[in-house]
Amino acid sequence: MFDRRQPHGASTPVDPAPSNPAASVVPLIDRDYSFSKYTRLVKRMTGAHVALITFVDEPGDRQVFKAHLGLPAPVANAGQTPLKYSFCKVVKAINAPLVVDDTTKDDRVWHNPSINEFNITAYLGVPIHDEHWAPVGALCALAVEPRRWSEVEIDTMQDLSACVTDQIQLRAGFVPA
Repeated sequence: MFDRRQPHGASTPVDPAPSNPAASVVPLIDRDYSFSKYTRLVKRMTGAHVALITFVDEPGDRQVFKAHLGLPAPVANAGQTPLKYSFCKVVKAINAPLVVDDTTKDDRVWHNPSINEFNITAYLGVPIHDEHWAPVGALCALAVEPRRWSEVEIDTMQDLSACVTDQIQLRAGFVPA
């Protein structure tokens, strides 16, 4: 089973450095993918208020929503946010699931303005990868009340993330040996 907790820092927020500044997600952002079925499944499975597939673009200081369900209209219409609003940048940086039951009490993310501006108080995100297996973003669920994410939800999110990664790799022409 997956260990729910990543090590916590003392009392400083996590501000991850770009995992690979040379790697650009812009070609992935520009491709047309049909990922909405995955966000529907995430929202249905978890009961979360928001489900996203994001690509994290550090050089562009943004996260781009490749699929979304439950976002407020202004954010959904913009299709992206500055990285300061991104929990997914942490997922990309650590290249591992980020399980946060209460964002207001978690040293890794308590500083994120989404907590106060959008009332995001729980987050579950798992990395998605490009054709070179580099993390490029996350499949995630966000809730407006603190909650404990179940092992089944975490495991299923990892399976769905693998499906998203498979689509990216197949679109790029990558065929595993």
